[in-house]
Amino acid sequence: MHSFESYILQEYNLPVNVVCNKFSYNHSVKEKVDKVSKVPITSNIITVHIDSYDDKHNLLASHNEKFIDGEIHRSKKNKLVNVAPSELNNRFASAKQSIASVILQELNIKLNDIQQKVANINKYCNAGGVIPNEFVNEPLIGPPTPNVEPPINKHFEF
Repeated sequence: MHSFESYILQEYNLPVNVVCNKFSYNHSVKEKVDKVSKVPITSNIITVHIDSYDDKHNLLASHNEKFIDGEIHRSKKNKLVNVAPSELNNRFASAKQSIASVILQELNIKLNDIQQKVANINKYCNAGGVIPNEFVNEPLIGPPTPNVEPPINKHFEF
């Protein structure tokens, strides 16, 4: 993956004071139907987003590249000046598994966060019923009843 990232950076004339480059990757799927055969076509799109920063954490440059089904987008092929599109496609193909694992790790982190939020809202709403879960199997014991004798009715005649 390092060889892909260093090769794609050769395309851009970055300023001299660039200290670091941040790479982020995104995956999306685009589906369309072929007009002639009416067969659905699925395209996997990997977007590479590159941010370049200076030593004071100021953003100097930002670039995006799209790879559709493992190849750089058609409109971008003709615009590349410093790198060969075929070599860029080859380097992307060699780094594809590691890029996919980075995307998968980020999505798993987001999934865990969402699952935790759902669990928290269920706990807040007490989805199990009126009685909280820690008291569900305990018997309900009311207050003790005092031993009160029934009143004796006395009847007086006049």
